[in-house]
Amino acid sequence: MKSLINRILSNDKITTLRNSLKLKPVQINKYSSVNASISDAFLFRTDQDFLTYFRFSDILNIFYNIKNSKVELVFFDNRNNFIKKLNLDKIYKLNEICIDKEFMNNREVYGHFYIFHDHKQVGLDNLLLSNRCYLGFSKKGINPSFVHGNSFVKGKNFINGKIESNFVKTSFLKNYKYFIQEDFSDIDKLELFFNNPTNKLIKFTVNGKNYSIEPDNDIMVKMTKIEKVEIISNCTQLRPLVFTFKENFYDVHHC
Repeated sequence: MKSLINRILSNDKITTLRNSLKLKPVQINKYSSVNASISDAFLFRTDQDFLTYFRFSDILNIFYNIKNSKVELVFFDNRNNFIKKLNLDKIYKLNEICIDKEFMNNREVYGHFYIFHDHKQVGLDNLLLSNRCYLGFSKKGINPSFVHGNSFVKGKNFINGKIESNFVKTSFLKNYKYFIQEDFSDIDKLELFFNNPTNKLIKFTVNGKNYSIEPDNDIMVKMTKIEKVEIISNCTQLRPLVFTFKENFYDVHHC
């Protein structure tokens, strides 16, 4: 009976209703798989003279002593159109990839990508991992500003290769409010990058202006001459990656 009740309470529609009523809300669900590599939706930019560095570690080797592991990286543009897949069969404890226009088939674009670790070691069960990794954004050759991953978005099962998603949850109402804890009075402009980590339409406002994001899409919100940023949405964890610009300087961070 307890197992049945737990299954009912964890049903997606029931979870959305609970989040709408703020009745023991579920902001991010427990992983349904125990044999998976979980990835963020990592932002990349080749627009506006940006290029992106991606640094990741061989965590299967470092923490589990698994040799000959490999990774798969899958790239999409901001409208979730597939761009390319990169399979790396030989990786090191520390690795770096430069994502520039040439890497993106000479396209000036922004979007997201996933990293999935894999191994072929027999008898290794109940392994669940997430590599938060680091992104570095360089504009016109300036030293890159680095930031780590933001939210769990996709998982790939080690055994059957099945892709899991929808870890972050939503509400029927725009009743989740988030303030970026920073004063932007001295900043010339902001660029906020949002990714929809769910399989549902997300509706949100930034300082009262309405926006929406289709599932697995990205959107950039530009702002100038503001002091505070208030985000209200029907997503339990809608937190942007923040680019701040002041004269010839810029910085990138989470909020």
